[in-house]
Amino acid sequence: MDRHMFEATKKFIKNTIDEITPKRIELVLYGGEPFLVTEMGKEIVDEISKHCQERDVGFSLHALSNGSLITKDTVKWLSDYKCRLQIPIDGAKITHDKYRYYKDTKRGSYDDITKVLTLTKGTNIETHIRISLTNETCPTMTALLDDLKSKGLNHVYPNFCYITAFTQACEDFKGKCLSDLQLFKIMPNLWKQAHERGFPIDIRPQVQPLPCSSIADGSFIIDPFGAVYKCWEQVGLKEHMVGELKLDGSMVKTAVYNDIIERNPLNIEQCRGHSYLPACAGGCICKAYWQNGTYHASGCGTEMHLLKDKVNVYLSTVDMTKAEIIESNGLRLEIVEGKQKPQMSHCYVLV
Repeated sequence: MDRHMFEATKKFIKNTIDEITPKRIELVLYGGEPFLVTEMGKEIVDEISKHCQERDVGFSLHALSNGSLITKDTVKWLSDYKCRLQIPIDGAKITHDKYRYYKDTKRGSYDDITKVLTLTKGTNIETHIRISLTNETCPTMTALLDDLKSKGLNHVYPNFCYITAFTQACEDFKGKCLSDLQLFKIMPNLWKQAHERGFPIDIRPQVQPLPCSSIADGSFIIDPFGAVYKCWEQVGLKEHMVGELKLDGSMVKTAVYNDIIERNPLNIEQCRGHSYLPACAGGCICKAYWQNGTYHASGCGTEMHLLKDKVNVYLSTVDMTKAEIIESNGLRLEIVEGKQKPQMSHCYVLV
């Protein structure tokens, strides 16, 4: 992003905050690799957080990085903002290094990433690892969790995520992607393995009005050229562009913007009467479009098949002896409150 567009982006964010007066905002540093331009990242975070503070608006920071450029100073800065940091890991060292290596030396990045994860331990950073599930990485999951545990990295949240090949750019990876049915058999066991090894897991089922933050009216993904999208799965696909930033910080919307915002699962026959609707809110808009050619269709993901497993595994992580008990009219209700707090899910979370 050049300097002119960078300034326009800051103006746009400030204008949006002033127009919709939110209770809180979350700024996400995304890429590419955001820490290739660390100073720009620090500038926009410091400036926007100050703008929020002056208007009594809550501010939180979220960063997605491959981890290769994160230093002690970076960790200190992220910790000061209580950042939610996500770093991808493609299975155990042998598979990760096969895909994530340095261009000049061909050396894998697994060891460097685990060093960064060590740096975040004991800080205010909420550290997540996005673990890609493919036909190559799945057989290495036990080894990966055991290795992370042996390194004392039980503070990280292991997010097990599927890989898709819906877009043309990913077509050559299609043969390594797992089917939904394969994933549904694998996921519960992985959650259990992670919990048994002392890792925090973020699978608490929750009622949510939106399937993910991409459909929220005030949620935007801005590319380096000022094109605006609702989901990072769609960045670069011009047919999904919802707007374009101008240098004065304004945004000119396209027809796609309202098309996405007006999506209502109650108007979708497959969703309308489904008992899991409060938990999935119609599912993923990208999956809906790629499978049906419209946002106004179901984008069924894991909730329909894994909600019961989520509940069972989640309850196994809770100390039931501390549950609050309420008795009324012959009914006995146990209120179970675990570690995870309700929050809006993000695009990378399975929905």
